[in-house]
Amino acid sequence: MYRSIVVPLDGSVFAESALPYAAALAERTGAAIRLVLVHNPFPQTAPPAISAEHRLRWESDNRARESAYLEDARARIALPVDGPVSEVLLEGPVTSTLEEYVESEDVGLVVMTTHGRAGFQRAWLGSVADHLIRHVTVPILLIRPSNGEVQFDPDLPEPPLDRILVPVDGSDVGEAGLDAALRMLRPGSGQITLLRVVAPPYAMTSPYIPHAAELDREELQHRMEEAESYLEKFVAARKEEGVELTARVIQDYHPAHGILRFAADEPVDLIAMGTRGRHAVSRVLLGSTSDKVIRGAMIPVLAVKH
Repeated sequence: MYRSIVVPLDGSVFAESALPYAAALAERTGAAIRLVLVHNPFPQTAPPAISAEHRLRWESDNRARESAYLEDARARIALPVDGPVSEVLLEGPVTSTLEEYVESEDVGLVVMTTHGRAGFQRAWLGSVADHLIRHVTVPILLIRPSNGEVQFDPDLPEPPLDRILVPVDGSDVGEAGLDAALRMLRPGSGQITLLRVVAPPYAMTSPYIPHAAELDREELQHRMEEAESYLEKFVAARKEEGVELTARVIQDYHPAHGILRFAADEPVDLIAMGTRGRHAVSRVLLGSTSDKVIRGAMIPVLAVKH
């Protein structure tokens, strides 16, 4: 179970699209919700002729508006949530301030919206979401709103979160998403599908040569059987988790493409996947598969740092 959920807001309806998910998770896990907004200071590019008194009045009025907005959001989300809901107004640069807050406080999960376009090859994240998934260690649930997002309404039904897809690749990184997914489900309910994507072999010789084509078929069959055996053992080892665990093996030329294709074709509410990273020039680089899935999925993605 998650003990605390942080929702970064910026005063926009777009950012509020994360609130229904935070409320639903708080209800099923008993987590406390913290609504966080980073103060928008007086623009540094403002003309120097503006008086100090005007600047101070602008700052005071803006802080009052931000505090009032947070209080309104807290009141609205508290209606369907039994647990505590609080609001926090932070100071400083947005990305680094949020990173420091999430890492220094007892945060179990971040739920936030992200910009994006559909597609495997061309997709992008908002700068704040991109920064956080690369730098913080807590799980982040990324919500990509539809074009018809509306202000959070506690009377609307909660979003579906019971059918979770967990891609695995035989490593601890691939399996990291399972534990995080289990913490999102109500005890004794929900369905988790473990997915293994098998890439077909590419023969060194021409595939038109019958012998090479036969070797390819044999190698593919071997990889499929190996993947199925791995998933069978994995499901058997986790059968006491209290949820329905199923396993699927599919073929695709790239794991990320296969994951996105499966999520689009099957009844899936959420993708939970571990991310692999390494430090380079003070930033974390995600593994190519997780990076492409996070950027290309049109359903929520739970990114779990291994």
